[in-house]
Amino acid sequence: MRGLFMPFDSENTIDIDGIAVPVDPDFRIMCGYGTAVHRGDKTELCKSAGLFYFAGLPEGVTSESAAKAMSRFYAKGLGSDIPEDEDESNKTVGVRPPVFDFSEDEGYFLAAFRSEYGIDLLTVKEMHWFEFGALFLGLPDECKIKQIIGIRSTETAGIKSTAEKHRIFRLQKIFALKFNRKERYKSVEERDNAAKSELAEKIKKAKRKAVRK
Repeated sequence: MRGLFMPFDSENTIDIDGIAVPVDPDFRIMCGYGTAVHRGDKTELCKSAGLFYFAGLPEGVTSESAAKAMSRFYAKGLGSDIPEDEDESNKTVGVRPPVFDFSEDEGYFLAAFRSEYGIDLLTVKEMHWFEFGALFLGLPDECKIKQIIGIRSTETAGIKSTAEKHRIFRLQKIFALKFNRKERYKSVEERDNAAKSELAEKIKKAKRKAVRK
């Protein structure tokens, strides 16, 4: 019987429309993907998609399905499940400002993983995205990155004390993310469409390779 903490059978594959598709689940790829999503960087998003589906897409898997599957994989690593049959076209990913950015907050992540787990993210050879996500979510509230996330995510509307509001505003200004928020994707559909071109190209390359064989 499988134990609670045994590896998943699909550790290096994901199911897309009933087809097992090989993926590279390394946390670095997913961190790059998350940063690209936050910033609306289509070039980096396509690059991340290409690295994730390193072997291309098998026959029967569309680039659209693959893009949605990648976004579900990312969300699941951060403790959020997106149903496969859910219509995501009207969901927003860019309206609510992100409270962390893997690139801009890199130093805080490095420090947190070193101090809490003794893990050097700069030198670790492999770490599954789900493992990284579990460790991230498990960081204590007292560590710097969690404190900063708490500051960024604090809603001041319900704070009655004027002095406390000013304190939070001041901290939010100090720790505000500096990238241009206007560049973020306005919807999940827009984000997934940005990844389709890279995935579609991988399908073409895989087909040409199969023909040559």
